[in-house]
This record gives sequence, C-alpha cells and structure tokens, in this order.
Amino acid sequence: DGTYWITLKHNGDWSTVYGRLGETGVAVGDTVEKGASLGKPKGDTLHFEVLQNGEQKDPVAYFNVD
Repeated sequence: DGTYWITLKHNGDWSTVYGRLGETGVAVGDTVEKGASLGKPKGDTLHFEVLQNGEQKDPVAYFNVD
C-alpha cells in the first residue's frame, strides 16, 4: 500500500509493530531509544500491534492510562 511497517524487538520475546507510516526516521538494524520518533503516519490511521512469541496481544492492556 506504499507505506512503511516497522517491527521493534524488545527484551525477551516481545515486539511491537507500527504500520501505515508515510515516512520513517529509522532503518533496519537501528537501535531505537525510548521516546524516539519512528516516523509519521500516512493519513489518519496508525497500525499498532503488541506481540509475544509472535502471538498478538491486546495492546490496550499495555498502556499506562493513569
């Protein structure tokens, strides 16, 4: 669809996926610091997934909404 998709590998068996980006500021193999920008969505929709061992988890359970 002409957009970028980024998968970040976290400690252990966790990863997050960000999709439908129109531009990106990271490349394969980059180390990404907490709070860094990964890019900008193309349009008004950002795809987000949380995976453990490749299995999708409910991402809402991992937001701190205090």
